[in-house]
Amino acid sequence: MTESQKYQLTIEGHLEKRWENYFQGFSLDFTYDSKMNPVTVFEGFITDQTELYGLISKMRDLGFSLIKLNRLERDNGRICNKTK
Repeated sequence: MTESQKYQLTIEGHLEKRWENYFQGFSLDFTYDSKMNPVTVFEGFITDQTELYGLISKMRDLGFSLIKLNRLERDNGRICNKTK
């Protein structure tokens, strides 16, 4: 990657808002999946693959269960979800 890309990472459970301080640059949103299980969605910009893998490793080390990872694409200046 040559420029920052916006990512969404979803983990199981609801985290406290204070975790935003630990994951600087990422916003946290608390919601529910299709089966009404609580999830936390992290959203923010990542500059390269090393930073992405570092974030995933940090989540793993804290015992978080990563259930979804999305790279968000720009479409005419807007950020949209890239699906395949």
